[in-house]
Amino acid sequence: MSGATSARVRRRWPRRVALSIGLLALALALIAGGVVAFAPQRIVQALLAHKSASLGLASRQVDVDGVRWHYYEAGQGQTVVLVHGIASTRAVWLALAARLGARHRIVIPDLPGWGETRPLDGATVDDGIDAQAARLGAFVDEIAHDRVVLVGHSMGGAIAGTLAAERPERVAGLVLLDSFGLDAPPTAFERQVRGGDNPFLYRDAAGFERANAFAFDRPHATPAWLRRGLVRLNADAAPRIEAAFARLAEPAQMRALQRRLGEIRGPVLGLWCRGDRIVDPAALESLRRGLSGDVVMEGRLLEGCGHMPMMEQAVPTAAAITGFIEGIVMPAAGGRSTPGLR
Repeated sequence: MSGATSARVRRRWPRRVALSIGLLALALALIAGGVVAFAPQRIVQALLAHKSASLGLASRQVDVDGVRWHYYEAGQGQTVVLVHGIASTRAVWLALAARLGARHRIVIPDLPGWGETRPLDGATVDDGIDAQAARLGAFVDEIAHDRVVLVGHSMGGAIAGTLAAERPERVAGLVLLDSFGLDAPPTAFERQVRGGDNPFLYRDAAGFERANAFAFDRPHATPAWLRRGLVRLNADAAPRIEAAFARLAEPAQMRALQRRLGEIRGPVLGLWCRGDRIVDPAALESLRRGLSGDVVMEGRLLEGCGHMPMMEQAVPTAAAITGFIEGIVMPAAGGRSTPGLR
């Protein structure tokens, strides 16, 4: 229906229909108010569903080796898999998704144990980097037949890098954003976690603001109703978050990516925020030193962000990733980009 036709139809609606719609809107507003007061986390989830749909991201599911994966998908061409970090979900990539999805096929999963992705038998997920890399590899085999570009953030960087080292035949390129698992000086955040005070575990507004101060260079003001929802979600996930941090604090996990860098064969892009308070930017130099001499690497420090470049600096982050894919990865593959499975 054209815009003009639609307008004519609306003008012919009887007054009683318009009144009914107004009453329905009022009822929905009252219901929403109740949800915000008593179950604010549902509003957060509804907002994310609306936002992802408005960006053209299809929400999909696939069962792989006993795990039901939930993921977003959009675009066509070179498959780019975006891997989130600890205590996070696929939602952190929304600001980046529209920019990358316009030029490539993007796939954004919730990792097993996070977001909506769960083992079908309800088992507890091992957050060890090697275990998660193996699961991610099985997922990639299911959703793509081309070699993929892996983009990993924080813990997701260590997982993506480990998969790139173990299965170079499946990975065309690797992008690491403020990645965990590399040699770097301990940050105040790391010292605090080791001391038993994890800022990512919070149960009130003050704790939420403290976590944001670590994660972001310039935290934005969050509406009180939205903050309540996020606090509730975090409190519900507290045991899961605590167990994951304990697992990743093991010495072998802390250097999980560093010890595998020499096995990576494809090109690598390292992006770090200069203001990262969670993973020291010196990790970028550790990445450079650990790679084999014949691996093409680009490294860049981004200004104006903390630990979340895809959220705080989505435009330059997307530009850097796109330039890396189209300037290095695709030419190395003969300039071809094979559409992934739909």
